[in-house]
Amino acid sequence: MVFGSIFEDVEAFIERGGPMMAIIFVIILLIWALAFERMVYLRVVFPERAKAALEDWNSRSDKTSWYAYSIRRAMLSRIRLEAETNLGLINTLVAISPMCGLLGTVVGMISVFHVMMVLGNSDVRALAAGVSEATLTTMAGMVGALSGLFLSRLVQRRTRAANAELERALHAGEEDYSPASARA
Repeated sequence: MVFGSIFEDVEAFIERGGPMMAIIFVIILLIWALAFERMVYLRVVFPERAKAALEDWNSRSDKTSWYAYSIRRAMLSRIRLEAETNLGLINTLVAISPMCGLLGTVVGMISVFHVMMVLGNSDVRALAAGVSEATLTTMAGMVGALSGLFLSRLVQRRTRAANAELERALHAGEEDYSPASARA
């Protein structure tokens, strides 16, 4: 029952962090899921798309005219757009994560001030719960942002490398295309 224990611990952690913690948790899951999807795309789908584009290009008789140049640019743009899908969303979620953590901090501190107003300074446990909520959401927001930043940069770097390699291959007109991202 290792997984049951892990889920219970995560649920308890989210509850201790207050209402913003669930939002931060969903944001972190989305970042990781979208980054994983992009990595799978770059490993599985992109090489197929690149190979098909290269075959289309190599089957052309005219490769030097302005019209051919425009077709090559359109091919590259289409594949690049497809490869960069969701990168903007990942970056936006990375930017939102610490903001949600700060919002959770404010909510936790409001809770502390409410306890102070109602009970005075005598109930240390009630004060500590609000401070704990504030600290946990700040930490979760920063962890989400840092892990998301790492994943975002990794995906962006691999996407740029795959696109650059395809552009080089189309420019050179190579017959045998095997991207480094598929070999690695």
